[in-house]
Amino acid sequence: LVATKGTELMRIAEENGVSYLFEASVGGAIPVLRPIKECLTADRISEIYGILNGTTNFILTEMYQHGSSFSSALSRAQVLGYSELNPSAVIDGHDACSKISILASLMTGRGIHPSLVPAEGITGVTAEDVEFAGLAGYVIKLLGRAVMGPDGKVCAYVAPHLVKSGNMLSGVDGVMNGIVVNCNMSGNIMFYGAGAGMLPTAGAVAADVVEI
Repeated sequence: LVATKGTELMRIAEENGVSYLFEASVGGAIPVLRPIKECLTADRISEIYGILNGTTNFILTEMYQHGSSFSSALSRAQVLGYSELNPSAVIDGHDACSKISILASLMTGRGIHPSLVPAEGITGVTAEDVEFAGLAGYVIKLLGRAVMGPDGKVCAYVAPHLVKSGNMLSGVDGVMNGIVVNCNMSGNIMFYGAGAGMLPTAGAVAADVVEI
């Protein structure tokens, strides 16, 4: 809803003198949208990228920490309640696509519809891929990225990435999320925490109510 109709809803809210806040729509408990909108307004943001879906991150973590196949890691995620019985929206990258669209919209100040953002999920990642990446000193992470070009145009997409061991995002494991914001004055700022779940999401919603 926020990714596809957020710009319209914010306009309607402004016309009616009310607030429309949606911190819980990206990163669950992680306060990231308000800091981008309010705390980093003196910066020019050139890039936002990160792990935006805890379920896919859990699956990939199971694959490189325990040598699990994709199917067995997905089954474990479903048993633990991290994934719905129909996981296609998550493992095909659509959920992360909606979230990077929201982040890109905040970065640019204009609506970036998710239909314009190409998304590749993790269904093609094999145990052999994960093992080979590890031997080369990398881990595979599904990242959403939004990059501002020098001409003011933004490139946004979702795809599996090779992340070098030691990179800030390489240690973001399990169902956790990590989001990096690259600013011209503040440098790289990373937001880390529980990206989903009943209580983390409820806390973010309650915080918006208090702010309103």
